Amino acid sequence: MKKIRYFIAVLCIFSTVSILPALAQEPASSGEVFDLGDVLIMEKGDEVNAITSIDTLSSYDIEMQGSQTVSEALELIPGLDVQTGGKGQSSVTLRGFDQKNIKVLIDGVPANPTYDGSLDLSQIPVDAIARIKVIKGASSVLYGPNTMGGVINIITKKGGEKPFTSVRTSFGENSTQNYIFNHGAGKGNFNYWITASHRKSDGFELSDDFDPNNPVTGIGTDYNEDGGVRDLSDYEKTTVSAKFGYEYDDDSKLYMTVDYHDNERGIPTENSRYWDFKKWEQWHVSLAGEHDFTNLLSMKARLYYMKHDDTLEDVSWDAAHTTSKKWFQTSAYDDYSIGGEVQGYLDFGDISLVKMGVSYMKANNIQREYLDAASMPVIKFGDPVGWMGARTGI
Repeated sequence: MKKIRYFIAVLCIFSTVSILPALAQEPASSGEVFDLGDVLIMEKGDEVNAITSIDTLSSYDIEMQGSQTVSEALELIPGLDVQTGGKGQSSVTLRGFDQKNIKVLIDGVPANPTYDGSLDLSQIPVDAIARIKVIKGASSVLYGPNTMGGVINIITKKGGEKPFTSVRTSFGENSTQNYIFNHGAGKGNFNYWITASHRKSDGFELSDDFDPNNPVTGIGTDYNEDGGVRDLSDYEKTTVSAKFGYEYDDDSKLYMTVDYHDNERGIPTENSRYWDFKKWEQWHVSLAGEHDFTNLLSMKARLYYMKHDDTLEDVSWDAAHTTSKKWFQTSAYDDYSIGGEVQGYLDFGDISLVKMGVSYMKANNIQREYLDAASMPVIKFGDPVGWMGARTGI
């Protein structure tokens, strides 16, 4: 991973020097919206969507808001509340429903890790996002199960006919560095979009008014905080994503998406929890296609695979940091999900529109907890979860 991070940094610096003159001459498009990322065919689904409350954030809205992650971008959505959990993860509630009852999709693919049913939205950067659509309350049956609270569909960018390249860098205190590279283009029937980013920081500063001798949060307490840089607020995050598309004509499209996240980070101490993610990796591969057979019949299909691995270490086992409780030395999760869906649309014009869908998903997870370096792990196998559903709507 170090080679990948160095490559991204060098690429950003080189690209900044090489493309600035071109960018100064004329602005370029920042990428197009990946329309296959939506579950419903939008121009055919407006009647269904009209009965629900929908908020949409465009890439321009996200940029103007200064958001770096999906959780930050969602903070301005009315009725949606972003919360931080005990592992430093961000989750949302929507109209009172927690995230286990809210379906999170990335280009129409379920993105909820399997072991706890929620996705850490603070670990998803916004660099390749074209728009975020939030559907509140009851949604179309074509979105599948677990949508009582609503649906959050994160739709990414695809390359357009006009080449686009952007490089952004920023620096801050405590060795905070951000490098972001975007490039997309299209030629003939083929288009692509590539995003790479690397972010790192030694952490954030506590207030100058913080008292390290505070009997509740200071040295010797369950927080064991001595002031200055917040303990375990450091992070190093790398993301690489790519989308390749082939549009044979207006009636036939095929796209493949691959992305990888490597997010090593600490978790600021809370209630005797001195935890650090030594490993946090997630892979996602999907294939999506659409074909209009006639003016009456069109179909859309997706296949996907998602892999998630993380290793959480209790660094209070180290003699340098001692708190009153020891949860484990190492806790690791190994999760994956695989699935697919096919949707069909029968368009009878002004008479009616019939939507049909069949979905399949299988998910599996394994949890390992090591009580100390010499002991055997406590292994917990999650029961494989699978479901298949057929849905029809008018």
